[in-house]
Amino acid sequence: MVRRDRKNQTNFVASATHEGFNRRYAPLHIQAKQMWNERMIGLALFQKHRANASHPSLEEQFIDDTIHQIDLLRFFCGEAEVINTIQYIDSDRLLGATSTVALDRGGYGMVITSLQAGRWQETYTLYGGGQSMVVEAFTRLRMINLKEDLVREETYASSWLTTLEGRGFNPQIQHFIDCVNRRSEPLTSAWDALKTQLLLEKMIASLTYSKVER
Repeated sequence: MVRRDRKNQTNFVASATHEGFNRRYAPLHIQAKQMWNERMIGLALFQKHRANASHPSLEEQFIDDTIHQIDLLRFFCGEAEVINTIQYIDSDRLLGATSTVALDRGGYGMVITSLQAGRWQETYTLYGGGQSMVVEAFTRLRMINLKEDLVREETYASSWLTTLEGRGFNPQIQHFIDCVNRRSEPLTSAWDALKTQLLLEKMIASLTYSKVER
């Protein structure tokens, strides 16, 4: 759930027991975070592309869809300060956008979306310390350096139940149930989700360039 009104948002967070994003619970993404560990990050790219543009504005696109990549930036890289955002639009649709941030621990990050792609594609790439990591969302993980190219893959059957597991929905729900039973705070608390929302809002507010496609 995402609230656009700040007062309602804060009230919501204050009263909530759990808020999070399913991609943090995807098994392959957890493996990726563990493998990267505390390595330095020089550059991090979080990309999600679609074949069709369906949102009329940057705000609606980021709130409805791109917020997942913004949250993953925080998940893998920690906190960040927004530098700027650019967008590409036509008369009534957002066609793409890029937001650039400076990571608190050093390096830079970019959240990129194109809505003119050949199909859905979601990838996350980290570079730093002589290492590259490429994650193809939910399915494939590569760790690359001068000595090796390690590949891990998750394959899913065609059933929706298996997809729910692979995309992190089932693990997220089970984690929430476990937290209720133990009366413990979840890994993705409402306060943490608010930080992602605030970063999103700063990205929208930092729009410095718009190109109109005709």
